[in-house]
Amino acid sequence: MKTLANFETSSSAPLPGLSNNRKSAGIKRPARVLFVHTSLPGGDRSLFNVLRNLDPGRFRTTLFLLKPECVNADEIAGSTDLIMGGRRAGRIRYALPGLLRNLIALAASHDIVVGALELDSTYLAWLAAKINRKPVIGWVRTTLEGYLNYKQKWHVPLLRAIYPRLDRVVFVNRHAASSIEKLAHLRHSQVRVISNSLDPQAVETRQKTTPSWNGMRANQPVVMAVGRLNPEKGFDLLIRAHHRLRNRGVDHLLVIMGKGPLRDDLAALARRLEVADTVVMPGYFVNPYTAMKEATVFALSSHVEGFPSVLLEALYLGVPIVATRCPSGPEEVLDNGRCGVLVPPNDEIALAEAIGDLLQDPVKRSRLIAEGRDRIREFYAQNIASVWQGMFDELLTRAKA
Repeated sequence: MKTLANFETSSSAPLPGLSNNRKSAGIKRPARVLFVHTSLPGGDRSLFNVLRNLDPGRFRTTLFLLKPECVNADEIAGSTDLIMGGRRAGRIRYALPGLLRNLIALAASHDIVVGALELDSTYLAWLAAKINRKPVIGWVRTTLEGYLNYKQKWHVPLLRAIYPRLDRVVFVNRHAASSIEKLAHLRHSQVRVISNSLDPQAVETRQKTTPSWNGMRANQPVVMAVGRLNPEKGFDLLIRAHHRLRNRGVDHLLVIMGKGPLRDDLAALARRLEVADTVVMPGYFVNPYTAMKEATVFALSSHVEGFPSVLLEALYLGVPIVATRCPSGPEEVLDNGRCGVLVPPNDEIALAEAIGDLLQDPVKRSRLIAEGRDRIREFYAQNIASVWQGMFDELLTRAKA
């Protein structure tokens, strides 16, 4: 991976490492695909899995970040150019003129542009691609109808204006694809459903090479959750469910791995409920897997999800799962409850009951682990990357024609 930090150029300047010629000395070159993402303060395993598993002989990739924030950069494929578009991690609008200038210049030397995250990244990817008359794809990771409740209202008219003009819109599940119909009319030919993926080799490598949290208590059951400490993740609901179980005498430790703006609020809630000594928030870890695989139960308490990669990781690691049946990913990942327990969203009583049931039923845990290991093979990254390659080939063929 080559990193080009704070890249500055004019639309006429040559791009580092890239040639504008489609062929050199009569040799057909790999197609160039530009991925545009907002920032990666916590990484993005779904994106990294695609970048790593595309055929480097056929596709050369560039990842352009609107903000200079990226952890886990070593997980990106070695053939990917990483470009930090801005000079600071503030609001995008303050750096917008320079970002657009750089992005338009990059799009000119690529064959396909991908807005690798919904909303801001896709808006700018569409503009840069259309100015250069390049095919453009929008990648939607969540159920937009619910997700927009957490966003500013101006996104709705902008989404309605731009998304119908994209060449393809990739959704991580069928529910997410259908939910956008209330927001914007997409043609059937635009829509693709491509699941998030799991790269087993990357998980194994990360476990062996990177430290993880090691605060497990001997012989105490552990309920584990992993995610950014944002409102939509419902960690307050999980702490309340933990409180209910503790009051019933169900001994366990609750570990919530991640960072985010609600950390202080969640810690205060645990203190008010008098469970602060059994709620641990150790922060963000590049390698959560070593701790995850030692957990008794994995819990996902979200109010809204796209296609949660953390559930794929829990399935692979052999951890029995309790998840909310929120829109829209958990139901599909867990095969409608065959591979994990699904409970209604926003229901702390049901969440507590399901977690308590699994903590006290080792036979059920073993059955779910076996079902999960069979299910996870469907989501291996190499298989999912081949679907992306087929879509790229389709757009390149159409553009050539």
